[in-house]
Amino acid sequence: VEASLGENSADYECIE
Repeated sequence: VEASLGENSADYECIE
């Protein structure tokens, strides 16, 4: 899952 800072901040927590 590619999360963008700001847009998908909710999914971003799954990305290190």
